[in-house]
Amino acid sequence: MPRTSKLATDVFTPRGALPNPEMYVPRPDLEADLKQALTINTNVLVRGDSGCGKSWLYKKVLADLDAAYAIVNLAQARSFGSVGEAVIRTIAAGTDIVIGGRSGVQLGLGGFLQGVMGSARETRRVLADPVLDAARILRRRAGKKRLAAIVFDNFEQIMDDAKLIRELSMIMMQIDTPDWAAYNVHNVVVGTPANIREFFAQVGSTPIQNRIREVPEVSRLTYEQAHELIIKGFVTNLGYPRTEAFPIVREIGWMADRIPQHIHSLCLEVAFESDRCDGKLDSDVVAGAQKRWLQAAESSSYVGIARQMQNVTGAAARRRNQALYALSQMDRLDFSAADVERQMRREFPVTTNVQNLGIGTILRFFAESKPPIIAPSAIANGLYHFTNPIFRVCLRVMLVKDENENVTRLDSPDLTNLVSGTAPPVSEVADAETNPTS
Repeated sequence: MPRTSKLATDVFTPRGALPNPEMYVPRPDLEADLKQALTINTNVLVRGDSGCGKSWLYKKVLADLDAAYAIVNLAQARSFGSVGEAVIRTIAAGTDIVIGGRSGVQLGLGGFLQGVMGSARETRRVLADPVLDAARILRRRAGKKRLAAIVFDNFEQIMDDAKLIRELSMIMMQIDTPDWAAYNVHNVVVGTPANIREFFAQVGSTPIQNRIREVPEVSRLTYEQAHELIIKGFVTNLGYPRTEAFPIVREIGWMADRIPQHIHSLCLEVAFESDRCDGKLDSDVVAGAQKRWLQAAESSSYVGIARQMQNVTGAAARRRNQALYALSQMDRLDFSAADVERQMRREFPVTTNVQNLGIGTILRFFAESKPPIIAPSAIANGLYHFTNPIFRVCLRVMLVKDENENVTRLDSPDLTNLVSGTAPPVSEVADAETNPTS
């Protein structure tokens, strides 16, 4: 039974815009790397899968450095058709500052400027380059000594637009020019693509690689960090007894794949379910929360997986479902067909007692389906990774293995009604078992 007056929605904040100091789990190595990168006159890249804490990390570090910074959402750049336009509208929004000949009031678009100080009215001076003028405004607000940065967030929103990437690259190329150096404003690019650096490989004939510093990937939490986050929420903030919280910590951490956003999301549902169950906190409460979480937060992911499961009898259909279950148990970010086969034989020793399981064909099917659950890894040939970490999380929550080594999905009328259509025929999987190719 919770013993504090705090609301679960104030503790578990899967979409929180700012880090919650009471729930922030320190990541000292990443924080130190980012702080160091921000002391160098270079562009900084921060990458990691969705939900792993990139935004909380850079906001925490910039706050620790007492920096003035503007966050430019590159989704807006896509909407405007210009990165520069997004920069101008972000930094000038809500003021009468003149940037590129236009004032923030005239632009009339809300933006996000964090950590700025000083008067809203700035000296009216128009430069030929409006983005450079925006840097001037940011530096003026930061003062002479404070660190100033423009954060270009959600790079994945423009990764398929060569024009916008080139425009962003040209902004980044200015960092060591005399005009930009006079304002000493750092550029930080944040996104999910694993090969984000390659998008900036070259602008025209001028290489940009030596003007970029990439910090280590912001990945999943360690097991210890994930457990710390869950305990902070239920015990420290909501007041549940440790004896009730500890037994469910490992289960939630595993189900959420140690991804901070998913831990927050699932824990919020657990807290709601606990309220429905008179404050109890046990495995039954977690099980009920998982079903509600699938319905409320991740129904589209559930549907994508459910459509690839075979609701017919036979070895081929069983094999595909077993492969999905084996994928859910993979803890590595990148894995091979051999890794999946070993996991399948470990989980289903009786029904996989044949020479070849056709895993290569099954994995190719998952990679080519719509939506694709997995994709070839950029790390090495023969490896795969989940196209979105949420698929691994959903697989762990929704799949159930019985004593006969059959795999079924967690079901309810609400979820079943979402699933329309059926998976493709199983003939190609059956052929793979009779004609080994992998």
